[in-house]
Amino acid sequence: MSDDIDVTIEPEEDGAEIQGDKKLKKLRDELKSVKQERDNNLAGWQRSKADYVNLSRRMREQESALGNLGTVRVAKSIVGVFDSLDAALESAAEEGTKKGIEQVIKQLEQALGEHGVTRYIPKAGEPFNPERHEPVQTVATDDEKMDNTISNTFQSGFEMESGVIRPARVAVAKHD
Repeated sequence: MSDDIDVTIEPEEDGAEIQGDKKLKKLRDELKSVKQERDNNLAGWQRSKADYVNLSRRMREQESALGNLGTVRVAKSIVGVFDSLDAALESAAEEGTKKGIEQVIKQLEQALGEHGVTRYIPKAGEPFNPERHEPVQTVATDDEKMDNTISNTFQSGFEMESGVIRPARVAVAKHD
């Protein structure tokens, strides 16, 4: 659509031509004013739409963060239960008792997994990662290849997509 409008005003009587020029100028000024108002309204609408889109995105992010925070709090309160069950499993003498404890551990892992929480148990020889492992002991090693690797795991770690909830507590091999 063109912004230029061709307006022709036919004079009706003598001196009407001067009147027509004034009317034409007035109409052009009004048209310019209306176009400016339209552009201002459009810009305001676009800013409002962008603000709404940004607000919606921030609300979704905050909702997700709050959900993760609740999950982290619950997971932190449960990790001690895993430690107790692991200790009970190590001290259990009867095979039936061990199987029962293992089943409870598995159910807890599945329940936390449904909320994005994963339990991990570092294996011996795995590289030490300070973001996922908390060294509680160092063990001397003669094998240079085993330097800065896990030699033993004392407590399992827990993590979510958003990060580590509790690092695994491990012994780290050091080559001298």
